[in-house]
Amino acid sequence: KNKQPSEKAMLSDTAPFCAGPTIFDSRYFIGYQEQLDFITNRTVAAQPTSINVVGKKRIGKSSLLYHFCQTYEQRIQSRNKNPRNYLAVYLSLQQGNCQNKSSFYRVIAEELSNILEKRFDWFQKPRKLIQTLKANNFETEDFYNTIIQFRDIGILPILCLDNIEALFNNPEVFNDSFYDNLRSLMDKNALMLIIASRENLKVYSSRKKLTSSFFNVGQEIVLEGLTDNEARDLVRLPETNIPSTQAVLNDKEQQTALEWGGKNPYLLQLAG
Repeated sequence: KNKQPSEKAMLSDTAPFCAGPTIFDSRYFIGYQEQLDFITNRTVAAQPTSINVVGKKRIGKSSLLYHFCQTYEQRIQSRNKNPRNYLAVYLSLQQGNCQNKSSFYRVIAEELSNILEKRFDWFQKPRKLIQTLKANNFETEDFYNTIIQFRDIGILPILCLDNIEALFNNPEVFNDSFYDNLRSLMDKNALMLIIASRENLKVYSSRKKLTSSFFNVGQEIVLEGLTDNEARDLVRLPETNIPSTQAVLNDKEQQTALEWGGKNPYLLQLAG
């Protein structure tokens, strides 16, 4: 008979380590819990504060942003806030689907529309807002007015922008007025940004001669590696996060992985 393998059986044949790409399976994400708490606390504050997540290549910026988008509802609920008042969207600007301002706004609008349609039942759907998000043309003024509509119905969009350097490579299109528009929405508590970059945003503004106050983002998180406990949890995957499973590395292999990888998440994944 064709019998579906159990989750435990499937996991026993699969190494849970992922060296390089963004970690999309939340069960295999380990680490940066303090940073995730920091982001959550700034999200639910009376005045949400946008954040610049800074770190060298392969230190875990993309996985951190993606994991926050996967888990933000539970995190917000743990702070005694209603997760229905927040919408988090992950967008990697390296994908090449944001060549101009219109495509940038369009991609965000599509993501927000998809989440709204899934979250609300038929009777409660904010139909006018969804219809606006699905409009064919989406320019700066349209985007601004639409985000203000979110604020007016009590929802805070959270844009997790990964690889923002892609925008800085095209300063003629993504110019000061583009960033000023985003800053205005942030100042009105209508939009929160979590921006991943290899260097502080002020470095890029100086390098590209951009003067918008957008680059004075309120808070900065510098990723430098995992804690000792988080590193140990990583080499113990999948046992760490998935009940009734065993670590794929034995004790000796785990120790070797820690010696090779230290606290760097990429090197630990590679060692695993």
